[in-house]
Amino acid sequence: MGKTTNRLIALILMVVLAGCSAFNLNGGQKGDDYQAFVRLQENLVDREETEGLLIQRNIMLEEEVSKLENDLNSLVRDIEERNLKETFIEEKIAGTELPNPGDRISDRQIRVWNNRVVIDVNDLYWLDMLESNSMDPLLDEGTTVLGVRPGSATDIEPGDIIVFRSDKYQNNVVHRVVEVRYDNDGYYYITKGDNNPDVDPFHVRFKDVVVVVVGVLY
Repeated sequence: MGKTTNRLIALILMVVLAGCSAFNLNGGQKGDDYQAFVRLQENLVDREETEGLLIQRNIMLEEEVSKLENDLNSLVRDIEERNLKETFIEEKIAGTELPNPGDRISDRQIRVWNNRVVIDVNDLYWLDMLESNSMDPLLDEGTTVLGVRPGSATDIEPGDIIVFRSDKYQNNVVHRVVEVRYDNDGYYYITKGDNNPDVDPFHVRFKDVVVVVVGVLY
């Protein structure tokens, strides 16, 4: 019962008791009615205070549940990344072959002459590598990479090397895709530098991908 309803009941009781008292000015009923009214009013005040405490307790419980959900989601992400790291270590120790980049350019698209090379690919981009050591020995400072824009999120597969934007770094990042995953926001990629011990501590979305590497020039 809400505060407004409680106050309305108390007001009605006051009116009724006042009417009864007017006809019992000389009797003992007046005192009994008054005492009953006082007890009822005290009960209503206690009930309002109890309801207020319950509301505050519910708010606190909701905040605690929300915090626990956030902590659980963070723990799940940490476990997934640790499992992925352990998998790579085990594969490296066992000598298991990791996925290779997808074959995106056929031999018919490459023409070689004594004085030139033509790669017949639409929208081919090239980028110079900066010093980072994360992709040693495959890529290093001065290496030129050739890339094409992927058509969709599913065009990128484990083993592909991608150039992508990251809020953590000022320059574009060139790392290998080690796993493709899906969540409520769509596809995302777990990436890792070949020379780095751990996977990148962030998820790469398709909108962040600049190109997929299709060639390396030394």
